[in-house]
Amino acid sequence: MPSIYIAGKIRDQRSTFRPLNIGVNPDEYIDHSPVRLDDFFDYTGPFAIGCDHRCYHTPEGHGAGKGGGGCNQDGPTAGVIYVNCIEQIRKADFFLAWIDSLDCFGTIVEIGYAHGLDLIKPRVFIAFDQALGEDAIKNFWFVSEFGENLGALESVNQALDSIRNRVLVEQADIEIYDLHKLLDSTRKTEDNDVPFTRFS
Repeated sequence: MPSIYIAGKIRDQRSTFRPLNIGVNPDEYIDHSPVRLDDFFDYTGPFAIGCDHRCYHTPEGHGAGKGGGGCNQDGPTAGVIYVNCIEQIRKADFFLAWIDSLDCFGTIVEIGYAHGLDLIKPRVFIAFDQALGEDAIKNFWFVSEFGENLGALESVNQALDSIRNRVLVEQADIEIYDLHKLLDSTRKTEDNDVPFTRFS
């Protein structure tokens, strides 16, 4: 099953854009395996640490409690969060950046990193929340060149649907191409098997 990393502004899990709320405890955070996202994708990250008090969702905490306080006295450092995200991007077959905020500085860095890996993997897609407005989205013209731009959409789920559809169409095209190659080679073999008759 292909895997995907969904970059974007990290918010409180109760208001996240992610299609499922993935909360882990501090012990699991360091080395969390991909989880099933849907019938098509596994999700490689980023992960957040969940508690009922929202303690890990500080403004600068990346959903993992950088900065401490409340339940997150033993939350990971900025360095651990950085290394986790990089490793999770490297594990992914696909990378989706969902831009729904003008101050998504970490997301822009992640796009650049994923783009730099693109010859190996992941394949990079960028989508914008249409609520940002056309003028704001135009300001991301340079960032948009670092991946396949899906344009302005209503939701991250719509972006995921677009990626799924593209991949399925491409797979179908490859299968049709392979079938044509097989038929062509079969015809050539049959032509070579026809006995040669000399006419005098």
